[in-house]
Amino acid sequence: MGLSQPAVAAGSWVAQVQGVRVIMAEREVRSAPLLAPAAVPGDATLAEVSWQYRVAPGEAVRAWLCQGENCTALSGERGTTRAFSGGRVHEPLHFRFALMPGHKRMIQVQGLQLIANYH
Repeated sequence: MGLSQPAVAAGSWVAQVQGVRVIMAEREVRSAPLLAPAAVPGDATLAEVSWQYRVAPGEAVRAWLCQGENCTALSGERGTTRAFSGGRVHEPLHFRFALMPGHKRMIQVQGLQLIANYH
């Protein structure tokens, strides 16, 4: 008994970028772009994006995930969003971070990663 299923143009890709130093509450810091590999079909669209990043225990930052100027606030160091559903998979995504209001000490954000599901 064979496993003959129709070909579905769906999949996922993973991207990681170098961490950033967040030094101000008033000015956001952008990560390097997170790019889909060339092997992903050019007409693919995003379905769901999962993210993660790390800060030192007890620290917190304001965080967003963006595609162009379309940004969604992140609820914490990891999670999943459908905010970019239907967006072009080859338009880069990036993180933005800022210190919490009133926080004055630099915070290092590391482990920036996303997993993008597309169809």
